[in-house]
Amino acid sequence: MSQTAKNALVPTTVHSGTAPARTIRIGLPSDLPYVLHLQNHWSNNVGFLCRSALRDYLEMKQLLLVLENGDPAGYLNWTCTAKGLVRIPQVAVDPQLLRTTIGSKLMRHVERAAIRGNCSLLRLRSRSDLPANRFWPILGFTLTATFLNKTTRMLPNFEWTRSLVDSQQIAQGLITAGKSFRPLLRNRPPADLRSQLIIEHDLPSNSPSAGDRPAACPPP
Repeated sequence: MSQTAKNALVPTTVHSGTAPARTIRIGLPSDLPYVLHLQNHWSNNVGFLCRSALRDYLEMKQLLLVLENGDPAGYLNWTCTAKGLVRIPQVAVDPQLLRTTIGSKLMRHVERAAIRGNCSLLRLRSRSDLPANRFWPILGFTLTATFLNKTTRMLPNFEWTRSLVDSQQIAQGLITAGKSFRPLLRNRPPADLRSQLIIEHDLPSNSPSAGDRPAACPPP
């Protein structure tokens, strides 16, 4: 990662005298205990990752952490393929802060970074019985596949995909689309997504211009 990109990830100084209500930043190795704790809480909702895998996400700077008034409030991790497909294995929000748009803001943050990094698709999986399946279409995701498990005791998984390109770009030949909703590939390779992530601050929640309305259903 270039020095310019590293500088962009450093939290900015706030001069208003009060900390922002919500900040999204790159996760640090020291955040591992919190990430493990939140994953354990949502063990029936998010796909399980072992301790070493979560540590790898943190060390590779592929995990976003959201802070609410300085305290951890949720996280999201991701991978990015050479063809511009961003996969999101986990999105988890503090159970006390559901319906406060934290999940939405994490997803929008990654979406903007993916667009800046010339990626074309966001993709994730969700078990078919989870309330989060009502949440993904609100963020522009489309149900693109259903995966049946080998054992009848396990519920199927839904695959949700969000395209970051539009039909006009495809028509102009700027992007080529594969068959069966394969990743939409841009003509130039995607940038390192980590270099596109920046620190974002929200206004305090009591600010009249914060505009932080709850989502229509609880984020995952």
